[in-house]
This record gives sequence, C-alpha cells and structure tokens, in this order.
Amino acid sequence: MNGARRSSVVTLAALGAVALLAFALLWQATRGAPKLAPQRGSKEDAEAAGAGAAEKSADEPLATRAEPEGAATGGAAKEGPGETIAAERQPAEFDPLQRVQLRGTLVDEHDRTVDVARLRAAAAGEVPRLWLTKHGRRLDEFNLLGDGTLLGDVILPVRERAGLAAELSLAGRRFATEVSPDFTQPFTLRIDFSALALESSAATIVVRPNPQAVDAAEKFVVLRDGATRRAATIDDAGRARFETLTAGKWRGVTAIDGTTPVEFTLELGVRDDRELLVEIAPGFRIAGVAAWDGLDAPLPRCLAIALPVAGRDAALQGVSAQLGGDGSFELGPLPAGEWRFQLVRIDKVSDVLHESLVTLGGREVERLDLRIAPRRPPTRFVRLLLEWPRDQPRDDEGFARVRRSMIATFLGQDGAVVGRGLVVDPRLPRMSLLALPEGATVLELAWRDFAGPLLLDSGVAVTRVPLPRVVQDGKSGDLKVELAAAPRD
Repeated sequence: MNGARRSSVVTLAALGAVALLAFALLWQATRGAPKLAPQRGSKEDAEAAGAGAAEKSADEPLATRAEPEGAATGGAAKEGPGETIAAERQPAEFDPLQRVQLRGTLVDEHDRTVDVARLRAAAAGEVPRLWLTKHGRRLDEFNLLGDGTLLGDVILPVRERAGLAAELSLAGRRFATEVSPDFTQPFTLRIDFSALALESSAATIVVRPNPQAVDAAEKFVVLRDGATRRAATIDDAGRARFETLTAGKWRGVTAIDGTTPVEFTLELGVRDDRELLVEIAPGFRIAGVAAWDGLDAPLPRCLAIALPVAGRDAALQGVSAQLGGDGSFELGPLPAGEWRFQLVRIDKVSDVLHESLVTLGGREVERLDLRIAPRRPPTRFVRLLLEWPRDQPRDDEGFARVRRSMIATFLGQDGAVVGRGLVVDPRLPRMSLLALPEGATVLELAWRDFAGPLLLDSGVAVTRVPLPRVVQDGKSGDLKVELAAAPRD
C-alpha cells in the first residue's frame, strides 16, 4: 500500500514538472513576439502636423506647390475628394491625415463674382486676406484667382472636418461662410459692399505742394491704427484716398522721395468722410563716409540708421540706407531735431560698429567722417529661435509687401543700455544672430516697418525677454522667442 502511494506521488510530481516546463517554453516564445500595432497617435499630433504642412505662400500657384512634409510617408489611398495619408500598420482607430483641395467663389451682395482688382479697390490700402479656419483658428490661406475663384490646399485629420469656414476680414467686419465637411460642394463667400461702404468711414489726404516730379511708386501716405496698417499712393492731383476705414484715431506719415516726412493725426467718427491738408517741405540730411581706422580693407555689409531720440511718440521711427561700396551713406530728408546715428553690421552677426548723436536744423546737410577702430569679431552671441503662434502662420506672402525688422536693445541690471542690434528680415530665417554684450540681462525687441527708406512704428508693443543665466554667462546662446504679437496687415 505504501509503495503504491509513493509511486502515485512520483507520477503526479513528474506530470507537474512537465506542465511547468511547457508553460515556461510557451511564455518564452510569446515574450519576444512583435506587437501587433504601434502606439496610437493623438489628435493633437495630427492637428499639429496638418497645421504645419499648411503654411505656405498664398500667391504661389496651386499647380507648383511642393508636397507638404509628411505627405510622402506611409501608404496613400484615395478617399473621397482628397488623398489619405497614413503610416503603415496603424490600428483601426488611428485618425489619418487627408490632403484636400477646396474650391469656392467670392461674390458681392448681388451674387456677382469679385476679382482681385475689385477687392483691392474696396480695401483701399488694406491687404485683404482670405482664410480657411476651424473654430476660429487659421489653417490655410486661400488663393484668389482673377475670375473670383477661391482655391485652398490643406492637410487635415480625416475625422476633424466639422467647424471649417472660409472668412475674410475687411475694414473691421468679418465675412464668413461654412465649408462642407465632405469637401465636395463648392462654397460661396459673400461680401456686402453696400453695407460696408455705409458702415465705414473714409478720408482724403491732400498733399501740398503737389509732388508731381516724383515717381508714383515713391510717393504715398501711410495710416496706422494700432497694428492695422493702410497705405495709398498720391495721385496726380496730390490726393491719397482711403476708403473703408474704421472710426477712431489714426496716425499718419507722408513718404515722398526728396521731402521731409510729415506726421499727422486723423480723428474719424462713425460713417465719417474727412479731408485733411498736409504741407510738405524739404528737410535736412545726414551724409558722409565710413572706413576702418588705419586698415586698408572695406567695411563689412552695414546699414546706416538714424533713429529719433527716445521719448518721441510718433509714427516715424527713423530712416535707413545701405552703406555704399566706397563707405558712403546719405540719410534723409528728416525733420529738425536730435537723432541717434548708428552704423550696424548685418553680414553674419548684427553688431553696432558706431553710434553718435546728430542735431539737425542748423544746416541742410550734416556731414560725418567716420573712422571705425578695428576690433575682434564678437565671441559671445545670442541666437534667437523665432517661434510663430499656431493661429498665425508664417506670413512670407505679406512680407513681400511690407518689409519688417526688429530693433534689439540689450539692457543691464540697472536698466541701462549695454548694446544694440538689428534683426533684418526676421520672418525669413528661423534663427537670427546678435552680438551679446557683457552685462546684458534683458533683451528688448521692437517691431518696425520699412516704407521705402523710412522706418515706421509697427503698432505692436515692445517685447522684453529676460536672458536666462546660462545665456548671460555665455555658456548657451540659444534664446527661444515666441512672437505672439507679430504685426499683420
């Protein structure tokens, strides 16, 4: 009896060992097996990819646009009117991206098509922008053809089709229409020009004496209301006409070659139409030549700039001119008063080579003979990593119309100025390089518009960026700046 019991125990133990060994082998085989699908992508990632791929110039013909980044990755399959873009082996619930082409028509209140010429005439100096939006966030800019056709090309998550609209802001009014979620039905965006004319204000700037000898492209008037910029050329009768202005206070300046810029203010009521006389006159100039002191070599690429002394609240922020190959420069004409003259190096790194105060008004031309002491190139830099808000895509198309710069001022612990620089064309490169002076703790950036040789107030408040300690010590020169208040037309 005892022998049979021991035999049964041994048999059970052997069977248990075999079962345990089989389980271990099965676990070892399945542990190294590949996963069936990658991790699910988030909707935020898909929206970010779609918004990033949609940034491009509105004036670029649709047929010549390059494929957006990410459009060539993964398999592609046709779905409805668009092209579906999805990575291989995605799970069933993955929300792929879809590239779609949108078509619509711009019409007036009488259902007549509106072409580019009529829209610009109605805008009267305002740059009209036609956007595709999603719940108010800008995704893409439509291309307006000569016959009034609106074309859009955008990449969106397939499931995120609701809430799309085509819209236009003109003279403070918003015109919008819903875009069909299936993208198959052309939309119609209607502008009520009659109501717009009745609700808007207008102004005529009469310039005397009439600058007839100046080329039409070099005589115009600029109006600024906050961050809104309007410009109109002066016709043969010496008049600049502005339609569809909003009521309120406008600041203006004349930009006429060979005359002093004249600044003025304009108060407009609701549905007002005013005429303002502006008298121009010859002004004063700053001219001269710059060269190395004791060194027979040309100066690097430089910009000569004259800025009004601090404390002057005006639309005109200064004048600028490229330094000639022989080192010569000429700025003006300018109004009488005190001006800060700067010679700014803009070849590889922005650095102020010379700065002095010049008082204008005593004689027609103030001449400067500058001898710049050679010095070692800067060894400390701050590299601006310019980031644009998601709801404000890169504006390279608008940049061609209004050139912009950023004047950089470095401040020390006590708020004193310890260095200056200039960021030329900040919207084209992603990174801008400035010489970093000793003792700098804060970087102050001020947007400026170029109107010919004139520097104008952009209407955007000055931005101050504290320099992290690692940047102050020169151990890291990268400084991320989010341009949340970048000016727009």
